[in-house]
Amino acid sequence: MRHSNLKGVLLQLTLMSLCAVMVMPASAGWAQESEFNLPDFYPESFSGYGCIDSIDSDGVVIDDRLMRFSMSATFHTPEEQKANWLRFEPGYLAGYIRNADKEIDSLWYIKPCSR
Repeated sequence: MRHSNLKGVLLQLTLMSLCAVMVMPASAGWAQESEFNLPDFYPESFSGYGCIDSIDSDGVVIDDRLMRFSMSATFHTPEEQKANWLRFEPGYLAGYIRNADKEIDSLWYIKPCSR
């Protein structure tokens, strides 16, 4: 009887651990935004951030998630308050701000990824 109780407890712990991993944000593991030492014109917070896997004029893949750019999307680097999307490359850590339609309204260069 004790053995079946132990199995039940282990099963519950395993399920709770899996649930915790599934609800973690995509950006978990990166430093807090306040640790990035960003220029003053950068926003105080982002909708999310992560490592760019690929990018083109229509959208970006960040940490294996495809996100489309809005028609009025803007791009920013520490040197340029208004940059071109071509300034971003795979391997960059970038913050983004999304609109109500889940499109990216602005993309912000942070630093090279250090995975």
